[in-house]
Amino acid sequence: ESRSAKVGEDVNINYLLNGQRWQSTIEDYIFFHALEGKAWQGHYDNIIEYVSSDHYVYQSAFAEYITDQIHQRAPNGTRF
Repeated sequence: ESRSAKVGEDVNINYLLNGQRWQSTIEDYIFFHALEGKAWQGHYDNIIEYVSSDHYVYQSAFAEYITDQIHQRAPNGTRF
């Protein structure tokens, strides 16, 4: 069953980066660059578990498309 937070709500995410555990918030429709994700044909995918505002734990895949001309890295958990 697929579940998601309501539009506009923040969720807390726990993820691994360079072997360390991090926690951050992410807003709906805002994605962070998966530094340790799998690269395949310009796509970086990462599986994360996060706690939504209804206190359930979800697992989702986040992706970012990388082009040859544009390759911007944003700080984890922030808008870009």
